[in-house]
Amino acid sequence: EIDKKTNIKPMPRIVNEDYLYKQNIALAHELMSKGDVSNAVKCYEEIGNFENEDVRNELVMAYVFDEELQKASDLINKYGKDSIQDLISKMIVEYSLGNKESFEKAKKELLARDIRDYEQKYRIGASFSQVNEPKLAMEYMQDYVESGMAEAELDFLYCIVCINCGFGEKAKSRLIDLKTVDFFDRYIIDFYCPQLKLGIELDGDYHYYGGAKENDIDREKFLLQYYGINII
Repeated sequence: EIDKKTNIKPMPRIVNEDYLYKQNIALAHELMSKGDVSNAVKCYEEIGNFENEDVRNELVMAYVFDEELQKASDLINKYGKDSIQDLISKMIVEYSLGNKESFEKAKKELLARDIRDYEQKYRIGASFSQVNEPKLAMEYMQDYVESGMAEAELDFLYCIVCINCGFGEKAKSRLIDLKTVDFFDRYIIDFYCPQLKLGIELDGDYHYYGGAKENDIDREKFLLQYYGINII
């Protein structure tokens, strides 16, 4: 229609579907990173196109995080194929639902695959860490991490898995043990990842008695304020 004020007919707006798709995916990723899972779910649902493996599996995981387990199950059962990522999603969903037989079946299918790609093996390992299979997680993650190609976040997650498996020494070989370093004022950290400025404390029972908890809080505030280090 002609604009009555300018007496000019505007050019038709061309909608690029690929551009909108990428924008919506980026928005969904941003919402997930901020912990706004419910709105991320709405964003993925609006995208639709569940035949797309990435969209499908990202929405499945968003449903799991949002505790919409039946929706996650319905989606993966309806649209899931025989891909590695679909098997990973299936395994996590069945584990979350407590369906032991279906979980074991999906896990068995995943283990039967001959995976040679380091990055793909890492993703499988990370999924095993989500279903309380730490030893399998470590086994699948280590090739990619030890190849030197992994980003700091992935390297750090691998170290967490090692610690959960009882392989603290293996983690120490990849993290810096600050008990031998004295440049954090009067404080020491059990494990530290310098790339992420993130420390891990393996707290013993004494941390929960007397004023130890308050001291830990003061310590964490100090390390964050003066060194930018977050403690978990």
